[in-house]
Amino acid sequence: MKKILSVLLALIMIFTVIGTMSIAKAETTFKIIENKDYIRPVGRYEWVDNGLACDWVASGFEFTADCEGDISVTMTASCSDVGSKGDWNKDGYLTVFIDGVRQSYRVRYMSGTLTVNIAEDLPAGVHTFRVFDQGDLGTKTVFHSVNLSGTLGEKPAEKEVIEFIGDSITVGYGSLDNPSGPAARYSDATRTYAFITAENFGMEARVVARSGGTMNSEYTDYTTNQRAGGSYDYSLKKPKAVVIALGANDGAKTIDYYKTNIKKFVDTIRAGYNDPELPFVLTSYIMSTGEALRYNQTQAIKLLQEQDPVAYGNLHYAFCDTNAGGHPNQAQHLKAGNRLTRELIELGVMSETDLRDDATITLTKNATAQSSVNKFDSVVGVGKPAGSSVAYSGITGELVDPLDPADAGSETAKAVKYTADGTQESTSDYRYLKVTAGTINNAIMNTKGISFYINYKDTDYTGAEGQTWSTPKIVLTAGDKMKIMSIPGVEDGKTTKVELYWNTMPDSGTVLLSTFGGGAMKVGLDFSGPCEYTIDNIKTINTTYRYATNANRAYKYTTGYDSYPLIGVTDNYVAATTVTTKYDETSALSPADVTNPDNWVVGWYNSETGAYSPNYNGTLENER
Repeated sequence: MKKILSVLLALIMIFTVIGTMSIAKAETTFKIIENKDYIRPVGRYEWVDNGLACDWVASGFEFTADCEGDISVTMTASCSDVGSKGDWNKDGYLTVFIDGVRQSYRVRYMSGTLTVNIAEDLPAGVHTFRVFDQGDLGTKTVFHSVNLSGTLGEKPAEKEVIEFIGDSITVGYGSLDNPSGPAARYSDATRTYAFITAENFGMEARVVARSGGTMNSEYTDYTTNQRAGGSYDYSLKKPKAVVIALGANDGAKTIDYYKTNIKKFVDTIRAGYNDPELPFVLTSYIMSTGEALRYNQTQAIKLLQEQDPVAYGNLHYAFCDTNAGGHPNQAQHLKAGNRLTRELIELGVMSETDLRDDATITLTKNATAQSSVNKFDSVVGVGKPAGSSVAYSGITGELVDPLDPADAGSETAKAVKYTADGTQESTSDYRYLKVTAGTINNAIMNTKGISFYINYKDTDYTGAEGQTWSTPKIVLTAGDKMKIMSIPGVEDGKTTKVELYWNTMPDSGTVLLSTFGGGAMKVGLDFSGPCEYTIDNIKTINTTYRYATNANRAYKYTTGYDSYPLIGVTDNYVAATTVTTKYDETSALSPADVTNPDNWVVGWYNSETGAYSPNYNGTLENER
């Protein structure tokens, strides 16, 4: 009896093992083009005969799957024309999100048809995947299939879209802190201001950008399909807004040049999507490319709005200065993305309710929309400010009735009137009287500009033929920094309310006002001869929101890289289908130690686990 029981137990164990083996999930290849009902393309993409072409940066696809183990994608890539460093650039990279979390590795690929792992050793269960191509237009990719042990799940839901049109900044060139290195290896379009902004709103970034792009070339890129030819496919989901970040490569162009090209973009894209009110936002200062560019673009927008307030009323400029002085790194892209996020809300293009709870910023409403700097209710501002190095001989000041109609019923409110007889002296090239405007708390970043009432009369001006009226200029100073611009809209002897915004003010040849910080700022006028001017009610125009940077996002910049360099060092390198790899932590984390392209192998490095995993199915000839 015991023998029978033993035999039965043995048979049960054998059949249990066999049964377990028989239900183990086998890997299945899911062709992307045959599974459009399950796999959702993202970004700027094109369907081709054998798959999904994702030539534009930050394009790719997402899907869900009930699966386990290793997950891979089969793709064809062409990386031969990336950058100018020859073989050093013959590669591309993928960004992978699993279950909503950006993975700490990048997946490297090279030219040819190959299969690369996007995940390894996943536990059994339902998972979500997002796969993005990081590279510039030099890396052209077609995704053919997803390979996994399991089944595809429900197609991810559509998202709102923000379209971004840009150049190397939007491509993410140098965003991995080495703008002089190989283009693909040191660039990541999924760590740019554009991607960060879209993620902050839980939206999709659809990017059309290439290094060296201009207002003209990117218009052609936008309106033309790269692979199939013909016009842009406007059957794609209509964006909620279009952001244009161009101008850095256009050279010295006029206001009329930008007016013409901005109009061309706006009219074409609105017509394509059949939406005459589609919002457009220009931003051109992410790289600190000169204030003349920003001024010309903002003036171009102003001219378009004057030409047709209805058609171009929903056309905006967003000031996203990073003080980068060149291609932004991850920290500067994060700053620009946060600034653009706030600006889109303040401009009314997006709603505060669109902001995700886990965005890279937290917005806080300012207590008041404006704060009065100086209403001249007393003798404050009259005469020469203490400690000034400028001699003000020939200038007198007196309190007079206010110019601001809101103060008309106040017995105490006063404006200050200055009379300059033309004999004043200055230690600088400008002759001006500084009116102390007080300290603007926090940073200039939390103010949009200033407003005031002014009545200005050039007392030498008689209107005689050939005579020029002396237009006053505003002078803003803080410490040793100064900014000067002509005051728009001022007429001789008439009271004018003036609003000046930092993002429309041209450079004085010294500094950008946003670098003033939180120091005491002084406001005054520059004049060239005898005049009278009265100033009333100087105010700061505050931003609606303050923002604090959040540290809880996976792509928040920290020192070092959480996903770099994804290359290992080989033992006995051979140009064949197999390579023996050696994981060298020092070399894997220090790009400077890996200088020989012959030592590179395709794979990934996981900074969390310290594991290096090669995954290459094909020849390595294109790597040399």
